[in-house]
Formats: sequence, C-alpha cells, structure tokens
Amino acid sequence: MKKIIILAVAFIAFSANAQSKKELIKEVEKLKAQTAEMTAKLTALEKKNEVNMEDAQQKLSYALGANIAENLKSQGLDNLDNDAFVTGMTDAQAGNAKISTQESEQIIQAEFQKLQAEQAKKAAAEGEVYLAENAKKEGVTVLPSGLQYEIISAGTGPKPTASNEVTVHYTGRLIDGTVFDSSVERGQPATFPVTGVIQGWVEALQLMPQGSKWKLTIPYNLAYGERGTRGIPPFSPLVFEVELISIQEPASK
Repeated sequence: MKKIIILAVAFIAFSANAQSKKELIKEVEKLKAQTAEMTAKLTALEKKNEVNMEDAQQKLSYALGANIAENLKSQGLDNLDNDAFVTGMTDAQAGNAKISTQESEQIIQAEFQKLQAEQAKKAAAEGEVYLAENAKKEGVTVLPSGLQYEIISAGTGPKPTASNEVTVHYTGRLIDGTVFDSSVERGQPATFPVTGVIQGWVEALQLMPQGSKWKLTIPYNLAYGERGTRGIPPFSPLVFEVELISIQEPASK
C-alpha cells in the first residue's frame, strides 16, 4: 500500500511538471514571436528614417532639417521634443496646425526671451568672476571706473587727448578667448577719433603714451552693455591688446 501511494504521488508530480514544461515552452514561443515582431518594426522604422543622399529631394529635405536644427541649437534650443517638432511641421504642411501662426510666434518669442534672460544672467555672473580674478594678477591696475589694464610694453611718446585721432593695432577677445575683431589679423591698423569708440577705450587711450602696448580688460558697462552687439553677447567683459602707434589731429582741422 505504501508503494502505491508513493507511485501515485510521483505520477502526480510528473504530470504537474510536464504541464509546467508545456506552459513554459508556450511562453517561450510567445516571447520569441513578440521579439521577432518588435525587431521587424524597428527594422522598418530604421529603414524609413534612412535618407538617400543620391535623391535630390531627400538631400534638400535633410539639409533643411540639419540647418534648422543647427540654428536652433546655436540659440540654446537643443532640448526640443523631436516627435512633436515633426508633428508640428507635418500638421502645418497639411494646413491643420493645432495652434495659429500668431500663437506660435508668441510661444516662440516667450521662449527666446526666457533663454536670453538666462544667458544674460549667466554671462553677467561669469564676467564678474573673471574681472575679480583678473584684478588679482600681478601687474594689473584697476581704475575707479572698473577698467583694468596691464602694460605689455611702455611707450615714451605723448598721450592723446579727447580731441585727437589715433592709429592703433588691436585684437579683441571675449573672456573665453574667442577673437571677435582684430586689426592685426587684417594686417591694417585702424585710425579713429579717441572719443569714437567704447568708453573703456576712450578712458584707456588718454592714459597711454604713444608707442605703448597695453592689455585692457573692460567691464560690460564700459563696452557694449546689457545689449551686446554683433559677435558680442550681452553683459560681456572684453579683453583687448592695444598698441598705440601714432597720434594725430583730426583731418578736418
């Protein structure tokens, strides 16, 4: 009797185990089918996104997309939802955009204003740190206006006045080292009235003996201020190397 019970238990266990194996095999087969379906979809999607650069229309479309992306990225818009972006373009092309042109412009303008404010705040903070660190360097003189200068080579000639014109060689950089203007690179010195330039230059030129070469570090309020100008962001301190070559009276005199 005992043997019969043991055999019965073993048979039941075997049957349950066999059933479990069948279910497991079914689940594995189901998973394989799902994986194959997903792989096929991904392959189709990748193929859809491939661009034939030999096709003129596809090449133009790709170029326009790349150009728009680079332009937006350069302006700080590098975190867009690409799916929503493409949907917006598709809807607009079909004439059924979900928002009006006026609303689109308002949204975009508000975002750019926000970005500009953030960039200006960051630039102002970085500028303050740079000026504070530069002021500690040996050989740097800080004037009451905030203008900083360092004498690279001392001249022995006269100093210009506000009524003079000067001829100079110069290189202007942002605090990250980017050159935004250089008469040296052009190979042609510049001539202009002492008072015809940014305030930091006006102050420095009247302190420089002819023949001098100075390094000027100019706070944003003595340069292009809160607005900046082409190639110079708002709130940017500027760094110039200036060589005063000659001083002359204005041509009209």
